[in-house]
Amino acid sequence: MRDSVLWRKESHIIMMIADALHIDAECALDLFYSTQTYHQLSSSKYGLQLMSDQYILENILNEIQHDKSSDGMLYVAEDDAPEYNINY
Repeated sequence: MRDSVLWRKESHIIMMIADALHIDAECALDLFYSTQTYHQLSSSKYGLQLMSDQYILENILNEIQHDKSSDGMLYVAEDDAPEYNINY
């Protein structure tokens, strides 16, 4: 049961990322899985699962803002995933 609740929470946050950054859901999914916030959300020792979706979204957006490169673009690339340029 707990896994399905967390899965729904993650899905909702991914859609919130897509809306906030005006990107498609697939790009938001890649972006979400590349964040430190996702790794903290996956572990119960941080207690992030208890926080609101909006709070977690703000953490992710702050993390993205902090990680932006000097040209104002965030380049998200996983090993086998396509590279996305996100400017917001």
